[in-house]
Amino acid sequence: APSEAMAILYQQMAHSVGLALQNVIAQQQHSYSIHNAITIAASKQLLSSDPAAAAKASQDLINGSAIPENLAALQAVVNELGKK
Repeated sequence: APSEAMAILYQQMAHSVGLALQNVIAQQQHSYSIHNAITIAASKQLLSSDPAAAAKASQDLINGSAIPENLAALQAVVNELGKK
């Protein structure tokens, strides 16, 4: 009886591990589907938008943020690390 109980336990463990792996693979496949859909939607939006409007929106985004100051500060830190 103890050996049969251990055999059943091992079978159940193998079954549980198999189900867990199936779930991981299914999740990965769904993730790839979502990423592909996002990429297609973004590509479609880029191709259908007016280039001048996109350039203006990008310029407005850069002008309204601290990106240039942050890049300058980052460059200063890199320069300081390069001197050491």
